Amino acid sequence: MADVGSWYGLLAICQEAAQLRRDEQERPPTACGDCGEPLQSGPHGELFCKFDGSVWEAGPRRVR
Repeated sequence: MADVGSWYGLLAICQEAAQLRRDEQERPPTACGDCGEPLQSGPHGELFCKFDGSVWEAGPRRVR
């Protein structure tokens, strides 16, 4: 009976949300975080936006 209750359900939701966030942080972005244009693969394997020239990596984090 100690494992049943709303607090345990809430904890399970929080753990699932944290895992989804970690998964999202590891996935490479598909669109520019600034303008929303699709990212292209560059000659050195980086992802870049043809519209504004920004370079992105998984996260999505801007490299430059």
